[in-house]
Amino acid sequence: MKADKRSMTSITGRIFLATILLGATFIPGSASAEPGDTPMQSTPVGIDGSGHPLEAPAIPTEAEVDETSNHVPANPQEMTPEGIIGDDNRERIEDTTTFPNSAVVYIQFNGRRHCSGWLISRDTVVTAGHCVYNPSTQKWFHGLQISPGANGQERPFGTAQATQLWTDAQWIAKSDPRQDWGILKLDTPIGDQTGWFGMMWRDWSYDGETTNLRGYPADKPEAELWGMEGRVEESHPNQLCYYTDTYRSQSGSPVYSADESLVLAIHTYSNNKNRKSTPSLCPGEYNAGTRITKSLFNVILQLR
Repeated sequence: MKADKRSMTSITGRIFLATILLGATFIPGSASAEPGDTPMQSTPVGIDGSGHPLEAPAIPTEAEVDETSNHVPANPQEMTPEGIIGDDNRERIEDTTTFPNSAVVYIQFNGRRHCSGWLISRDTVVTAGHCVYNPSTQKWFHGLQISPGANGQERPFGTAQATQLWTDAQWIAKSDPRQDWGILKLDTPIGDQTGWFGMMWRDWSYDGETTNLRGYPADKPEAELWGMEGRVEESHPNQLCYYTDTYRSQSGSPVYSADESLVLAIHTYSNNKNRKSTPSLCPGEYNAGTRITKSLFNVILQLR
């Protein structure tokens, strides 16, 4: 059953002047088993603003990963100032200058609405893989413009340009929905004004956990931020499944914990009965997001 609509209270916090700190304690969870296979490993492929290939970053090996650091905490700033399932329970968010809303970004391509995304550092945005690379045309989306906290015609923090684009080798080669993720490096540290999200990974299930999903849908007036609180219905190795309402152009939106602003998944797909479904992918009845796995977590850390 679709989760009930709940109020969405803005999360605020103290301004942190230091860089994101690692080292949150890993808390063991239940032994809830994951359906399907084990998570795929993420393999980053990138280009610069001129389309030249970028050397892949060195990703830590399993032996080098600190198992006690499965969280990156959020860096909040307190500022002043088509996947509808059943009833549309999204709500418009008009205060876009307060964290975490300030860290949700509106992405344009050729001056038109394109996707959504979220800041993970002062100059790094995470979004969907299909927002940075189109496997059908085998082309990257050059010249993306990123506006955090956009609100209609207002751009309270200005607009940055993407200077590097990253996605997964499996997304480029096979359009693999399990690796539908993208990363943008920006030409300005716009996150110093907005704050940025934290993120986390874990091996066990998120089923039943409450999350928020916020982004810029194409069925609403341009550059309006909309979102909904919902819950995770199914956990798969590389995807999370939910009934949370979404629409086209909300691809790349953060799916994050309601209490700590830690992103668990990147929204990527709307419900579609014709969508391929396997034990490792969400059934077509659900909306779906690319899960932050241990491997993807480490890739984002290296690229941010």
